[in-house]
Amino acid sequence: MATKLALNQSGMSAETISKLSKLHEKLESSNDNIKRLKVPLPDLSAAIDPNHPEIEKVLKNMKIFEVTRGGLSEATQRNLFSTLRSWCSYTTDIGLRYAFPINTQIFFYWFVHLQLEEHKSYATIVTRKNLFSIFFKLMDMPDATKERMIVERFKGLKRDMAKADLNKVTQRVAVPFRAQHLNALLPLMRDLEQTGLKNLRDLCVLIIAYCTGIREGEIGTILRKNISFSNGSITIKRVVSKTSSAPVEKSITNEYAEILNNYLAIVDNAIVLFNKAIDKEESNIEKMEEGVLKEMAKKKVPVRLTETNTYIFSWIYQNSMFKNGTTPMPGETIDRVFERAYKLLYTHDKNAIKHPDYGRIWTGHSGRVGACIDGKVIHNMSEADLMSIGDWTNMSTVMRYLRATGHLEASNIKLQGSLKSS
Repeated sequence: MATKLALNQSGMSAETISKLSKLHEKLESSNDNIKRLKVPLPDLSAAIDPNHPEIEKVLKNMKIFEVTRGGLSEATQRNLFSTLRSWCSYTTDIGLRYAFPINTQIFFYWFVHLQLEEHKSYATIVTRKNLFSIFFKLMDMPDATKERMIVERFKGLKRDMAKADLNKVTQRVAVPFRAQHLNALLPLMRDLEQTGLKNLRDLCVLIIAYCTGIREGEIGTILRKNISFSNGSITIKRVVSKTSSAPVEKSITNEYAEILNNYLAIVDNAIVLFNKAIDKEESNIEKMEEGVLKEMAKKKVPVRLTETNTYIFSWIYQNSMFKNGTTPMPGETIDRVFERAYKLLYTHDKNAIKHPDYGRIWTGHSGRVGACIDGKVIHNMSEADLMSIGDWTNMSTVMRYLRATGHLEASNIKLQGSLKSS
């Protein structure tokens, strides 16, 4: 549950309190539906020195953060909390009584510990530093990441790590899932009667991942009301993305759209079946004698499914009945979808999957990487079109994907290709 905001009634008239209380109730109700306000908070109560001279200010800011979450996204919160737990764990391990306020020298050696003992990559270490900087700002604490020891440590860190192990500073990308892979999987997964509902659902996840380039977290949370089929095309209305609060719609056409539309028909039928089961359950409850057991039974009745609250990739049983349509597909499940597809295709045709990192399998990010590569290599898309695939705001990510997967020809090679031997 989201932490509740307390209404300070000090100095208010009865009329003001009444009106604000009603608005306050609406705010609380609205907040209950916001996922980012429900991320579990780390318990830092034992990590703060009670004799800290500004303990009251820190506790006040923490209380505010519990309610507002600093405006941070769900993903950023989880990463921040993981970073805070890592720091608290380290201070405990070295025998420090309190993790806060931060001792700059110990903070310095924590980053050394991350590099030399936990063998974290450069990107991970920098991310943790940046997350701490956000935390300091939210708590109105002195920013320890700006201390000279820390600044100068990071100034040469990338260069030093590269000399010791280049892999630690080279950002790896997901193994690309490309059009050739998707097309090879179609006959293996699309036939409901032959290959089953689970395979069809998995195939639709793969289609959306490749054809739209949207992130796995967004795929799992597609609601039925936000996806439609018209004139041979699927349109996905997007509510929010990692880089935009008003992302553009995505379209899927041709054979891919037909497969998705067939799956959506199954989803619609599953909604009907789920609600019929509720009707039957409620009918049986009405026949029960009045009392505690009847009231308990009423509370156990699930929420009816509608296009507004049903996630299309929520778990559907083989009998086409939703387990709970209001539960989105988590990112870990999408990773497993790609893993199953990899194993299926590899079993069917070992030569169908070829990439430089032999042995690494596809993940939920593979569709975005594969779409980016195909856009450049096969379709020769412009920079603007390539960035549009994954909602990227600049070409740096696109270039990193192409370079890391061996699809970015160096300019000096192109130059030599245009020369004629004399």
